[in-house]
Amino acid sequence: MAAMDTKEIFDLYFKDIPSESSRRIRPQVDRPEVYAYEIKVGKQIFDMDVDELLGLILSFNNERRFGDSNFSISYGSIDQIASTYRSIWNYYIDNIEIIRNPWNDKRMRGAALAKRLSESKEPFTYDVIDTAITNLYNEYPDDNYTPKYIECLLLLFYNGFAEAQEIVLLKEDMINFKTHEVRLTGRTVHLSDRCFELLQYVHNLDEIDTQRGTYKAVLYHDGYFKFVVRAKDADAFQAKTLTEAGAVLTRKITMCVRKKYGIDINYRIVYLLGFFDYIVSKTSLERAKELVTSVRSSEDAQELMRYAGEYGVVADNVTYIKKCLRPFI
Repeated sequence: MAAMDTKEIFDLYFKDIPSESSRRIRPQVDRPEVYAYEIKVGKQIFDMDVDELLGLILSFNNERRFGDSNFSISYGSIDQIASTYRSIWNYYIDNIEIIRNPWNDKRMRGAALAKRLSESKEPFTYDVIDTAITNLYNEYPDDNYTPKYIECLLLLFYNGFAEAQEIVLLKEDMINFKTHEVRLTGRTVHLSDRCFELLQYVHNLDEIDTQRGTYKAVLYHDGYFKFVVRAKDADAFQAKTLTEAGAVLTRKITMCVRKKYGIDINYRIVYLLGFFDYIVSKTSLERAKELVTSVRSSEDAQELMRYAGEYGVVADNVTYIKKCLRPFI
């Protein structure tokens, strides 16, 4: 049995690191799910083995801050969480008592951990996006604004916008209205006909009357994509930072899809699915899966990195790309 209460150990560990880092990192690992899981398993986390700790990670709730995927936790966050737990266990070993550190086990590192997490989940496919869009139109049969606006956002990310800020910074002269292409820094995004149609619809929005009051569709400075805000807040909206304006868009997906219908989706997983489906279009579904799961072939790694370069995915190494694409196989 662990020598101290889990909460006490967290308190000791985070007391010894800078307060700014503590405020940012602690919520990732000191979560309500930890204590609920301890009750479920009947032991403290410092007494758990590798398989039990894997179950702990799978119990983490997307509604907090790791909602990149339909997996209980985003693959982009796995390494950071595992690394933090590894450090906490080392602190426990150095300062409280000597125990084995399960986070040093090869099954709890990198691609091996991502593979184990993915085995218990269904692949994330375009059907998830399609279901979200269908739900929106069914929910708002007489509302010509909300479903189209959210569908437009989802398709922009799926077609290749990697961050909300890229949508905020979109300018008219970046769009080829004949070919439906958008020139971004270092890459070109090819919009589907439906996405292009919806982008024009959003751009042409003006004033919207709803049961909750009157809203105005406004441009952010000299941008192209319009934001829908309360009429009284239209002028103040221009004072938002680029990050704040981008958060308005990503929050719409969270509020209007994930929380409303329980469909675990957000902009990042939609963008990465678009990249995966791009690879499928260049090869086949079977070959795309081979590229993601390949561990020893340098040719496979080069091919996957080439597709990343073509699509404009920013990544330093192929291992990171494989981890990001795990939800889709």
